[in-house]
Amino acid sequence: MKTKGILYIILSGVVFGMMPIGAKAIYANGGNSYFLTLMRFTLSLLPLYLLDRADRRRCDTEEKVHIGRRRMGQIALLSVGFTATPAFLFLSYNYISSGLSTTLHFVYPVLVLVGCALFFREKISRRELICCVLCMAGVLSFYTPGDSGSAFGVFIALLSGITYALYIIILAKSGLQEMLRPYQLLLWIQAPGAVALLALNLAMGTLRAHLTLTGWALICLFTIGTTTATMFFQIGTKLCGPQHASLLSTFEPLTSVVAGVVLLHEEMTLRSGVGILCVLASVLLLAWKKSGKEETGGIAEESSAGAPGKDG
Repeated sequence: MKTKGILYIILSGVVFGMMPIGAKAIYANGGNSYFLTLMRFTLSLLPLYLLDRADRRRCDTEEKVHIGRRRMGQIALLSVGFTATPAFLFLSYNYISSGLSTTLHFVYPVLVLVGCALFFREKISRRELICCVLCMAGVLSFYTPGDSGSAFGVFIALLSGITYALYIIILAKSGLQEMLRPYQLLLWIQAPGAVALLALNLAMGTLRAHLTLTGWALICLFTIGTTTATMFFQIGTKLCGPQHASLLSTFEPLTSVVAGVVLLHEEMTLRSGVGILCVLASVLLLAWKKSGKEETGGIAEESSAGAPGKDG
């Protein structure tokens, strides 16, 4: 199950890592970042609803899931985290470079580890700690030295990492994934987000996008890609836990760097190469299975210590 979850997260990171190239093509055809995010949320609502209905018919069940006040609050928090993250990240691009924004955004794996340890008393294993250091070293290697900007831009970029960490932790710990189908959960999260993004576009005057026919076609492909990647991430988080999911999601900037080199003929620097090796090493370390002797020893050690939580 853990291996399957790792594969889902890596696939999600690969798809999301390709999105910046798609976004640049959309901007070149008359789009803008806020309008693209709105379309990404809005255009997927009907397909998600139809997929959910088809899944219900296939399972031959029409039972209604009761969503109480507590569950609605959790869904609202998920929607806030999921919607605010791209809004904050795109806003930070107006004040600091995209490289610095992305680097600051990827503080969220550390926040997820710390949040699970503080609020859910989950033990951070040595393996997870090493993976966290490798991931952060890898992401920092993708940052271009000399980038600078305003303190407000730095704050907004960090805030995007905080909101995404909130989304990941609530997604994993709320139990909503056990109650709702993947299509249904994403539908509940994105519907209020689409309304909020519509209001944001109206307030910022970004709703008027002069898109070409190619631009609209690219937006449809972009929506399919991001929706699929989001569902892969949700499934992967359910299978391997929020800590591993957040660490493995660093495959996203890795893919962006590799795609830039292969498709856009960007230069592969030594720093980028080191970053790729660090991220790959962390993934291999997380995927590595302990031998029976080591697992037995770890369980005995945990039992004798009487520590709560789980090991990685």
